[in-house]
Amino acid sequence: MRKFIFPLLLIQISLTAQSQLSCSYEFSFENPDDSIFITIDTISNPSNIWQIGNPQKTVFTTSAFGGSAMVTDTINTYPINDTSIFILVHPVCWGFVDYHFGALSGMYYVHTDSLNDYGKIEFSPDNGNNWILISEDTLQYNSTSWPTYSPKGTFTGSSNGWKNFFIVLPNLYEIFGFNYGDTVLFKFSFISDGNAESMDGLMFDNIKILDEQYWGIDEIHLENFNVFPNPATTEIQIKNLNTPIETIKIYSMDGRLVYAQSSPNKNKIPIEFLESGTYQILVETNDGNFLTSRFIKL
Repeated sequence: MRKFIFPLLLIQISLTAQSQLSCSYEFSFENPDDSIFITIDTISNPSNIWQIGNPQKTVFTTSAFGGSAMVTDTINTYPINDTSIFILVHPVCWGFVDYHFGALSGMYYVHTDSLNDYGKIEFSPDNGNNWILISEDTLQYNSTSWPTYSPKGTFTGSSNGWKNFFIVLPNLYEIFGFNYGDTVLFKFSFISDGNAESMDGLMFDNIKILDEQYWGIDEIHLENFNVFPNPATTEIQIKNLNTPIETIKIYSMDGRLVYAQSSPNKNKIPIEFLESGTYQILVETNDGNFLTSRFIKL
C-alpha cells in the first residue's frame, strides 16, 4: 500500500499540471447552488436553529471572510435542550477511492457556556445508516489512528474568534471500499443542555471537502469556480473565473471522461447529451493550473 504524508495546515491548495485530479468542493455559504448539497435537518428537529446568513448577534457579528456563514440562528441566542443538525452531501471521487487523499477542513467560531453545550462532526459512509464521530481522533483501524484531527476535541467553550479545523481521513478505500459516485455524508450537530444561557452558539464557514488524487506532492492550493445554472439541462456556463481557459474536461463520478474541449467558450458548454447525474468539471488554465467544480445534470 502506498502511503502519503500531508501537512495538517492544508488550507489552500496550489495545483501543478500533471500532479492532481480533484473532486474537492468548498462550501462558502454564499453560492445558492450549494443548497443541493446541504440539508438542514427539520425532520428530527422541526425547530432546527442552523441558518445560512449574515450573523447579527452579540459576539457573532461577521462571517470568516464577510457575507454568509452557517450559524446557530443568525440573530437569537441558542435555546435549551436543543439538538440541531445540518448535513453536507459529497459524491466520492478520486481521493476517496484507492489509496489517495480525503479530508475535511473549515473555519469555526464557538461561544458556549459549558462542556454540555457543544458541537460535533460525524461521517457516514453508507447514506446515514451509520455515523462515525470524526471531531475526536479516538478511533483505530489496523492500529492506525483514524481520523487525524487538529485541533482535538469538540466545539465548546469560547474560541475567541475564528479558528481552523482540519480532519484527515486516511485509508478511506481500505476501510470502506468506496467506489466512484458513492455518497458520503458529513453531519454537523449543535447540542445544548437544560440550563438557559444568553450565548451565541456555533458558526461554520468555508468548509472544504478535499477529495484528491496525487501523482506527486507539490505545493497545494484549492480554488473553485461557479457553474451556472446548477442543476442544468442543456448547457452550463463558467462564472467567477477571469483566467483564460486552455481546456475543459467533464468527468462522470465513476471517473469516465465524457466531454473535452480545447479553447472552449466558457459561456456555452453543451451538456444535453449527458445522462442525469452529478459531474465533475476540470478546467486547465493557460498558466498551467487545474481548477475544479461540480454540477448536476437533470
